[in-house]
Amino acid sequence: MAPIVNALPKSTTHLRLRQPPRRSPRPNGPGLRRTGALLWLVVNFRILVLASGTFAIGTGTFVITGILSAVAKDLSVSVGSAGYLITVFAVVYALGSPVLVAATGGLERRRLLVGALCLFASANAAASFAPSFLWLLGARGLAACGAAILTPVAAAVASELAPPGYEGRSLSLVMGGLSVAWVFGIPLGTVVGDHYGWQASFLLVAILSTIAALGVRALLPPVEVLMQGS
Repeated sequence: MAPIVNALPKSTTHLRLRQPPRRSPRPNGPGLRRTGALLWLVVNFRILVLASGTFAIGTGTFVITGILSAVAKDLSVSVGSAGYLITVFAVVYALGSPVLVAATGGLERRRLLVGALCLFASANAAASFAPSFLWLLGARGLAACGAAILTPVAAAVASELAPPGYEGRSLSLVMGGLSVAWVFGIPLGTVVGDHYGWQASFLLVAILSTIAALGVRALLPPVEVLMQGS
């Protein structure tokens, strides 16, 4: 057998005697999972900041339902006519959201979120000083523009900030701000309106939106455009 091996070319002998290369461990073990969990904890606070924005939006969107009768009485319109405050908001939101998000698609995301929250806060502050029904109707339409921008952009940013595998959790937290608004924000706005007048309800929404805007500006990192019209 030895002569046969010796008769082979040296290169062939070396190939037969060479040890197979060792494979490096794949980066999908417990260490990577722990790293992903740590990243999620770091990003989680930023996601909650975004959720504070959707909480303010949800409260401002639906708080009108609890103070509709007071608004109608104070502005000398019927409750049915006051219901247009809800209708106008819904129509502007539905029709304006795709147009506004596409039109602002080239802006940096954090700046856009802060701008949308400031617009929403300003519109609700204007609503709190509305001298007439038409003024209030216009303020509601302007507020709907801010909400139409913030909600989809906040959802997109939450998915972008999340570590791999945590996109769904981030999205659910941001959208959870709307659910919390139903449970706490709207009842709080209604109670404030009952005690201090319906104008105070809109002023409360303006304050919540301003706080959310300051939080997004201070705690959220700059986020480049994800995709055109996102």
